[in-house]
Amino acid sequence: WALAGCLREMNAVHSIQIVYDFDYTIIDANSDTWFLQELAPDLHETVAEDHKRFSGWTEYVDDALDRLHTDRGLGSNEVLASLEQISIEPEMKQSILHAKAAGHELRILSDANTVFIHTILARNGMQDVFSTITTNPARIEDGRVRVTRFDTSADHGCSLCPANLCKGGVVGTWAGYDRTYYVGDGWGDLCPILKLTSSDVAFVRRGKTLARYLNQKAEHTTKATVVYWNDARELQSKLLKFI
Repeated sequence: WALAGCLREMNAVHSIQIVYDFDYTIIDANSDTWFLQELAPDLHETVAEDHKRFSGWTEYVDDALDRLHTDRGLGSNEVLASLEQISIEPEMKQSILHAKAAGHELRILSDANTVFIHTILARNGMQDVFSTITTNPARIEDGRVRVTRFDTSADHGCSLCPANLCKGGVVGTWAGYDRTYYVGDGWGDLCPILKLTSSDVAFVRRGKTLARYLNQKAEHTTKATVVYWNDARELQSKLLKFI
């Protein structure tokens, strides 16, 4: 009865925004390395070591795209065609569309990039679902995809987040909602979840980096209700109870 009462109270008429990470959340893959897996398996095998040579992950992805184009003649057409192979699972799509139909504000906040995300959403018929897609900007230039940092400042002031994007800072600008539901899996999702209030809900994917660190230290504790999920089907079942 206590849980039922809590859900009834949360399901009352409120303005709700739902913020989704993208990789391993909306899609069950890492779009930043998928194109290497498909087009250059040898480079994919060395990602863990190769990216350490760069000042940040975004710079590594841009360099990998350049090497594909310069050294192997594989440009934007081939990269985008590989990304179009990624399907959004039916349960994930259904839960997102249900939330949209309920009138909630849907946003993507991702460390991927605009070209990759828009390509995958369009391939899955979801290009018009989200009101905001905040991520690293990308463009097609000279036959290849170019990726740059979302945050180009010398220091965004957050010790938790990578230099290219502080997700917590972005979420902090999206004010005016009674509740925020945040759905994510990675280290970059820790900062925004720590900024949630007791009225909010964090949907945390089990078995990923975020689940290993959230609420394990005093400084990594959130006031939000935490709901864990394993896959799109379980997320659908749990998310729909709150919308």
